[in-house]
Amino acid sequence: MQATVDETAAADADGDVASEARSAVVAKPFPLGRGIFSRRKVVLAIYALLLLAVLAALAEAKAVVLPLATAFLLSFLFRPVVRRAEALRVPAPLVAALLVLILGVGLGFSVYALKDPATDWLREAPYSLKQLEYRIEELRKPIADMKAASDALDDLRGGDAQADKEVVVKEQALDEIVVIETSSALMSVFTTLVVLFFILGWGQRLFRNLVSVIPQFGDRREAVNLVRDIERSITRYLTTITLINVVLGLVVAAAMYLLGMPNALLWGVVAGLLNYVPYLGPAVTALILAFASALTFPSLSEAMLIPGVFLLITAIEGNFITPYAVGSQLTLNPLLIFLSLILWFWMWGFIGALLTVPILVCIKAVLAHAEGHTAELARLFD
Repeated sequence: MQATVDETAAADADGDVASEARSAVVAKPFPLGRGIFSRRKVVLAIYALLLLAVLAALAEAKAVVLPLATAFLLSFLFRPVVRRAEALRVPAPLVAALLVLILGVGLGFSVYALKDPATDWLREAPYSLKQLEYRIEELRKPIADMKAASDALDDLRGGDAQADKEVVVKEQALDEIVVIETSSALMSVFTTLVVLFFILGWGQRLFRNLVSVIPQFGDRREAVNLVRDIERSITRYLTTITLINVVLGLVVAAAMYLLGMPNALLWGVVAGLLNYVPYLGPAVTALILAFASALTFPSLSEAMLIPGVFLLITAIEGNFITPYAVGSQLTLNPLLIFLSLILWFWMWGFIGALLTVPILVCIKAVLAHAEGHTAELARLFD
């Protein structure tokens, strides 16, 4: 009997020791000291993974997120108008409906005005391409001779022993592509306008309710100041850059008309619209003008005069006018703009490239209103 009691006591003692050991193991934290497992590095790695996950989600949900982001950024541009109308006792939904209606009618009128010039150019493009092909025939002859020599070498090495298989590639018709892309673009524009209407009509009320939930008065004031700073920065940037691009488009259209370029108004609109895209926009416009002028003019010198004049105009605008008008209001690192441009263009296409600078403005404002070391990250944008 005594032996049984001793064995039971020993078993209980062993169980207590094992339990204490397990508790010690569980209670002992994972060693995050120096080296590769330091706490700071682990936190940075978690933030990096979170950022990659967010970017992947934004890219995957492009069809939904892109209209929402566009409407959200446009709301900062029109919010001062709605606020002033509310001060005059005009209901916000009514003002929002008028603004969205004006914006939609303006877009529709622009598309209608440019439809005929664009259609004419596309209709004449095949004939112009054939003329261009005849013009560069002399450049193709050396290449054809090299290909013939290569085929002769293949014949000597027994290349004809293997029968060539005919590969038929089924291409989608051009009209089908145009219909699909146009339908998608119209749906995105419609969604953007509808979301913009609701944000302008009821977004301010939602923001007031969200701010009222914040317990501390200082935090509420900081949230209001953050939104006002983003609104002010985006409004100044978009207003200034829009005026610059309108003037640029008019100057380019006048220059194209004086140089005898057909559809001068179309090229002015293309130049003004693509100029919203930093760096890449003017380069793409120059390539388009070079291609179009090569299809239009008989001599190479006349054709190259068109993109040359455009590059001169955009060089004056980019090096003197825009830095003077925008530089005093907004300072962003050119390298950061270029890297962001690549990122958003890869994720959201042309519209993402247009939203590059407004997105950077929002991120910079949020970081500037943060606390601690996070606020210092805003200096990276200068």
